[in-house]
Amino acid sequence: MADSADDFDVFVPVPATERITVDEYRRRAARGELSGSKIFELLEGVVVPKARQTLKHETALENIQEVIGKMAPGGWHLRVQQPLACGTSQPEPDAAMVRDALDQYEDRPPEPNDVALVVEVADASLTLDRRLKGRIYARAGIILYWLLNLVDNQLEVFSNASGPVPMPGFQERRIYRVEDKLSLVVGLGDLGQIKVRDLLP
Repeated sequence: MADSADDFDVFVPVPATERITVDEYRRRAARGELSGSKIFELLEGVVVPKARQTLKHETALENIQEVIGKMAPGGWHLRVQQPLACGTSQPEPDAAMVRDALDQYEDRPPEPNDVALVVEVADASLTLDRRLKGRIYARAGIILYWLLNLVDNQLEVFSNASGPVPMPGFQERRIYRVEDKLSLVVGLGDLGQIKVRDLLP
């Protein structure tokens, strides 16, 4: 199996006969079939290995926890590299701001209506995160998707999800450069400004 998640072709659909359901994926994980040296996630019915994390990726993830995690308002918390339930997919985003109901997630992952923000850190996985995961999050109706692009040193912010339409996507995409700031909004609350440079490694 390939080391890079980008080896999964995000443009050519996998036949339905080769896909598995979320329930089957969870059963396989519970039986230990997905354990080992690789980390997997289910994307549109296909079990995909996650790209190996670089030192830059790890540093960026620590920055996200430090900056965004501390801004979480009452009733919300930042989950790191934990699964979300998104229809036929169970992605494991680098971070997600979810409703603070920890006991509810003992038996199920958070669902889109539990999520205010999803963040992916992308270097080797840039194409997959932007195209395939963007499609998954838009179809699921995720309110806000931040893609921290380590290749181009920028933050890509996706909003206005299409929902479950034939060609899902986000209707709005804004790019923030190293010197830019943006507001973190959770629910109806503006939690303050974030400097892009504070998220980048």
